[in-house]
Amino acid sequence: MKNLKDKPQEINSFLQENNNFIEFKDEAHQLIVKELGFEPIPQASKEAELLTRAMLKSLYSGKISKKNFKKGLIVNCNTVRGMIRKYYPEQVYLLEKKRPSVSYLYLGLCIFTVLVVIALIIFLYS
Repeated sequence: MKNLKDKPQEINSFLQENNNFIEFKDEAHQLIVKELGFEPIPQASKEAELLTRAMLKSLYSGKISKKNFKKGLIVNCNTVRGMIRKYYPEQVYLLEKKRPSVSYLYLGLCIFTVLVVIALIIFLYS
């Protein structure tokens, strides 16, 4: 499958041949959403879902290992991320890691400091 990247005709024929794995449609979609951490628009994830369906079929038939399936799923999710960055900029904000704001970190530090001071006071006076 390394050479499929350079040959769009082979990718299209592969997708057409493996478009019949409807029984894996929901599972493939759920795996991609779980790996990405958000629901991508269908246009960005269509090909990745088709490839994931084919990989699920191969996994359940014993043609590929779970480790190789996981690697393929990560590659498919990276493809979805690339499609979003290139063609769907309105969803790029979903790709950014969510960080806690500084105020929550500061609040946590203050609460921790107060608890340490209370523990020291209790320890010293007991």
